[in-house]
Amino acid sequence: MSVTTEILNEYVEIINHFLESKTLGNNLVRLILALPNTKRQEVYYRWNLIEKDADDNKFVDCAIATNADFLITDDAHFKI
Repeated sequence: MSVTTEILNEYVEIINHFLESKTLGNNLVRLILALPNTKRQEVYYRWNLIEKDADDNKFVDCAIATNADFLITDDAHFKI
């Protein structure tokens, strides 16, 4: 699994919002980063491939930067 700082920040924001917790999101991010199959990736180029929800581009950019074979999502904005 590859993640960027932007992706991790979104995880924290969403988890803390839905679970009304100030610390659970941060703890989950620490757990994700501790997993042996997690790679922290720096993104140097923004492709801006998803126009309907530009915030989703962070996942595409990460996948491209890591030369990923696939990106798994249930987000309809990726069906382009």
